[in-house]
Amino acid sequence: MNKSKFLMIGILFLFIMVSLSSLSASDLNATEDTGASSIDTHTNDKNVKSDVSTPKTITLTNKNFNQYVTNGEFNDEVSDGDTIDVDGMFDSSKFSLNVNKSLNFISSKNNSNISLYTRSTDFYGDATGGQLTFGHGASGSNITNLYFYNTRVSFSNVSNVYVNNVSVINEDAVIGSGTGHFTVGSLSDNVTVVNSYFYTKDNGQHSTMVYTGTSNCLFENNTIVGVGALGNLVYLNAFNAAPDLETLTYLNKNFTMRNNLINATDAPAQVTCFAICLEGANHLIENNTVLYAGASLNPIYGGGGNLANITIKDNNFGRVLLGSSGIIVVNSIENVTVINNNITTLLVSKTNVYNNTIGSLEILSDDCIIEGNDIRNTLNITNNNILINNNTITSMNDYTIISTGGNVSVTNNKLASIRYYGDASINGEVITENNTNAIKRIDITDDNILDFGTYTSSTNLHKLNSVLLRDSHVFLNLLSVNILDLTENFTVTVINAPNLYRLALSPNMNVTVINTYLPYTSLVGPLKGVAFIENSTFLSGAYMFTLMSGSRVVRNVTLNNVVFLNNTDDTYILSDFVDSPSINNAKTYTGFFDSSTYRLLSTIPNNCNIIVRKCNVTYDNPMIIDKPVNITSYDGAIVNADVTFAPGSEGSNISGMVVNGALNVQANNVNVFNNTVKRLVMSDCMGCVVYENVFKTTSTAVELSGVLSSTIRDNTINTTADYTVSIDDGSLDNVVSGNVLIANGNVNVYSVSANLNDNTVVNNTPLLKTNISMELPSSTLLNTPTPLNVSISYDGVLVDGGRVLVLVDGVEQLNTTLTGGRLETTVTPTQKGVNEVKVWYYPEDVYAVINHTENLQVNAIQSDINITDISSARVGEVVTVSAVVKDVDGNNIADGEVIFTVAGDEYSTPIMDGLANVNITTKESYFNAEIVAYYPGSSVIDNSSDKTVLTLSKGDSIVSFSQIVNDDSISLIASVTDINGIAVNNGVVYFKSDNYTRAVSIVDGVAAYNITPIPEKHVLFNATFRNNNAFEQNSVEVLLKVPIIPTVIVNTTEFIVDTLSSIDAVLYYDTDVATDINDGKVYFKVNGKILRDSSTGRILYASVTDGVASLENYSIPRSWDNDTVIQAVFTGNAEYDSLKSNVTAIIVNEFNNSGGEVQSISVDSVSAGIGESISITVNVENIVDGKVVLKVNGKTVKSADGKLYAKVDGSTITFNYTVPKTLKAGQYEIKAVYTGASTKLDAEATLTVSV
Repeated sequence: MNKSKFLMIGILFLFIMVSLSSLSASDLNATEDTGASSIDTHTNDKNVKSDVSTPKTITLTNKNFNQYVTNGEFNDEVSDGDTIDVDGMFDSSKFSLNVNKSLNFISSKNNSNISLYTRSTDFYGDATGGQLTFGHGASGSNITNLYFYNTRVSFSNVSNVYVNNVSVINEDAVIGSGTGHFTVGSLSDNVTVVNSYFYTKDNGQHSTMVYTGTSNCLFENNTIVGVGALGNLVYLNAFNAAPDLETLTYLNKNFTMRNNLINATDAPAQVTCFAICLEGANHLIENNTVLYAGASLNPIYGGGGNLANITIKDNNFGRVLLGSSGIIVVNSIENVTVINNNITTLLVSKTNVYNNTIGSLEILSDDCIIEGNDIRNTLNITNNNILINNNTITSMNDYTIISTGGNVSVTNNKLASIRYYGDASINGEVITENNTNAIKRIDITDDNILDFGTYTSSTNLHKLNSVLLRDSHVFLNLLSVNILDLTENFTVTVINAPNLYRLALSPNMNVTVINTYLPYTSLVGPLKGVAFIENSTFLSGAYMFTLMSGSRVVRNVTLNNVVFLNNTDDTYILSDFVDSPSINNAKTYTGFFDSSTYRLLSTIPNNCNIIVRKCNVTYDNPMIIDKPVNITSYDGAIVNADVTFAPGSEGSNISGMVVNGALNVQANNVNVFNNTVKRLVMSDCMGCVVYENVFKTTSTAVELSGVLSSTIRDNTINTTADYTVSIDDGSLDNVVSGNVLIANGNVNVYSVSANLNDNTVVNNTPLLKTNISMELPSSTLLNTPTPLNVSISYDGVLVDGGRVLVLVDGVEQLNTTLTGGRLETTVTPTQKGVNEVKVWYYPEDVYAVINHTENLQVNAIQSDINITDISSARVGEVVTVSAVVKDVDGNNIADGEVIFTVAGDEYSTPIMDGLANVNITTKESYFNAEIVAYYPGSSVIDNSSDKTVLTLSKGDSIVSFSQIVNDDSISLIASVTDINGIAVNNGVVYFKSDNYTRAVSIVDGVAAYNITPIPEKHVLFNATFRNNNAFEQNSVEVLLKVPIIPTVIVNTTEFIVDTLSSIDAVLYYDTDVATDINDGKVYFKVNGKILRDSSTGRILYASVTDGVASLENYSIPRSWDNDTVIQAVFTGNAEYDSLKSNVTAIIVNEFNNSGGEVQSISVDSVSAGIGESISITVNVENIVDGKVVLKVNGKTVKSADGKLYAKVDGSTITFNYTVPKTLKAGQYEIKAVYTGASTKLDAEATLTVSV
């Protein structure tokens, strides 16, 4: 019953509950104390399962991949925080993976190879093959030391991801159209990529490292190598973004790119793709180097880009654009700073440019600051509000600055053009202040040499077609010395001019010579200016003596790695001149070999540097070196005789020479470097190193006899003889490595004649391409070992050693050492259809890694299943279904299982010798439903299925009732189930009474009839379940009880002292017993005291059943008399609060027995129809006092006076009973119980009910 009908809600409800609680506590206080420790203060708490697991390391291989990955994602075997140790090759698109857990990826064996073969199918990101993706759940992941080949890797909406030391290779494959190759996007935050290597070659011009809609990302200490046709190499992208990002002004924010090398020297320049492509705000581009013929740094092509708060510092860049120019259009740009960079060409808008070295600068907008830079070309200004301050600007044009803009300030600069200095070099209306002269710079290269000189045919100490240098007005006449007489203090710079013949300078000039070859040079001295000479070769004429003679001192000259040669057959020997501020008393030798012995002159000191010049002469006499010296030629001096390092020349070096005779080494620790040698003969020596030489001959190029612990490395040896290198048996512990070895028909190790047990021949090229031959059946059965024979050969000869890896459908089947060039094994395919069988060969030394693939058709044995029998059953009963399973040849399949499916429910049962039986408890949804028998197959047998209709008869139903009382209505609820208690979902319940009729559809097993208003008294309904094809019709009578608060009455008021008595309390609705009340307890108070157990002191409770509570076998004490009063207290239940009866007086008598004879009781069995009224007689013998209680079917029958017992008064007691209409035909128990004094007797009989 709903208490809200009787109690106010809210505060009133709480008030009453508190009051009742207080009253109850006070009432019980006199009888029993309840300690606080016994009160449950957490009755509504939930048990929360702890889901904390200890992180573990999982070794992931291509064999166990499916154990941890389900439907392309890590399953429950993998938990957040685990470490995934990637072991081995994942060489198939089947290993495609979406990571949505926070994991640590490593490769402890450093052997990972993830090759998923992504292939783009359009320009918007769609692709075939496999991919590796990281979703939001992968936030917090670490990816370290993995290798990716032709695999698209992407991070979407991730945070705090750390990528370290990965290798990302994209070779001749389009894998990232519309997305990029290695991508971070969709609101990803704090993603770090460091210490990694990216290689991309001919990728269809998609980008490599791409950021789209990211923030707080770091790209540091990485190398990107680009070859062929490419897209952007690092791309902060604004296209193909998620719709919720497209409205943002800046898609990428707070990006840092630091300490990276981008090497695209082997990639042609692209008009729309760049080394670094920027978009967004708050970026730092620091200390990066870009080697690329195209743009080093640019905004995005295609428009739409916005740039703000960008700092570019300490970088080495080629062309840099920060603004709109040509086809590059930027929506907005603001607060850009370029500082401390070395930039070839810089174009800027709204940019502050500080302290850079800039080859060429172009200002594209107003409001720029150019300060503290070294600018080496004319600055053209067409915009307004430009500050040019404290720069050094030199130009080989007429002017350093040309301005047509407004409010242009040029202050504190050093200026020098080819014609003018200081303010005179400015053309245009500008504000000038405190500008001074810069040192004039003339940069002379092969490309512009004729702008400053003219060819001459003079033969006076000069070669024909030498160039006479001049400035833009005065030719430098080199026919006589010191005729150059320029009073201007300017610098002549010669860089990268390998064909420049002569340089003549006056004493007051500044000289810079870099990477230049000068066969004729006149440096008149002593120079008063500053000379800086680096990495250049001077072939001196007569005038070079002014620089080197002992009678002069050359001041303020820096010589770095410079070689001075004369133009005679004699060779200078120069010591201690490198990086010296001056050269004093340098010795000059006119010859250094004895003409008769061919040995070095005795005047040649040990450990000196001998520089040999080519100068169109050859050296035809042998050279015998018998002391430690360093012999070098920087122009390839030719010796047409033998050169011998004899004993005594230990520690000598020879480099840069062309030796057309034999080069003999007979001394220890001789280094032979960067020579062109016809033949090298080493004998009885040790510790020598022969490296980076070129051998081209018709005989064995390198011969070792009695040589120990020497190294032959990184040479190119090409001969038409059978061997490139010959090492005799007396030579030990020598190493031949890293060379290109080509002999007559033999390459690499096959061109070396040596005992490989005593010497090492490794890592030489060319690597030999072997041939893999596979013998494999065209087809096989699923999960069946299938023979595979592999042979690996080179030029028809089987090779030995190395390792063979066999993959089937990407899964490793074998990884073993190759012996004898052959491998006989079996493979077991686990996937039906075409399986790719791939064999990889990893050689030990001279052979290239190679693989070969064959396709294997994998079939399964066909099976056939038939449903053969279905037993008869009614809905709710058990039905037996049988199926027979055979193979295609009609043979019984011995084992496995069959899965029967009906109405979405599955039942599995084993196969026993081809037969599968299953017992299914049927239910409503199975009535005439389709049943499917499915055999899932086995490792070698294919699956099959059969289906039929499950024909059932109608079943019985069970209808039960409940009711809910609302404020102004009452609902009678019928619950309909089958005989197994499963809810029925179709049909109606037809409710009918004298005043009410309604048909209610069943929904989820329930039909609820809502009656408004609430009737004044109980209503008897006939409820009929019908209109369901799966069940028989079922009618039940039910009493709708209206909400009436019951009263409690003590029904036992007469007692006999010193006897065991039953004390009864009854709950009534008006005059009817509340038989529907079956929970709650009653205790009794006599003279205000609660009845307790005499031994334990506990309260004596009587449970309420059918509205009656009986405290049985209570011993009536003599303290009770006719002045005693009794009261019953009902403790309440979920429907009713606590109730009390009136205090009632009792009658107490003395016990009166019949004289001690045997007492007995019996009850007569009776028969009756449903609804019929009958009499039931209880017989007593030798009983003159006490009372009798009669129960039929467990329910108490009232006596004639309306009480629940009858007093004994004679030998028979008669009870009147009407058979309820709710009973069905059948037999029911009658039970009579007599209690009196200390006696309790009972008897049983039977009520037979007929229709």
